[in-house]
Amino acid sequence: MVIEPNSPSDLDGWADGEGVDLTKGKAVVFKRVSRDWKTREGTEIETTWTLGESLEVTNWAPKDQE
Repeated sequence: MVIEPNSPSDLDGWADGEGVDLTKGKAVVFKRVSRDWKTREGTEIETTWTLGESLEVTNWAPKDQE
């Protein structure tokens, strides 16, 4: 038997599924990165993150093993 997980359709659904409390109107989410502040190192979708800055990921492809 294969069990398919339900994907949330909105932020509230995601928060509920992950056990995140949004009653204060915000939540802090952490991103795991390497010691060089990178994710997916050595791939076409390698991303370098900078502390305190926002980042627009133009090559984000969640359906391609992201």
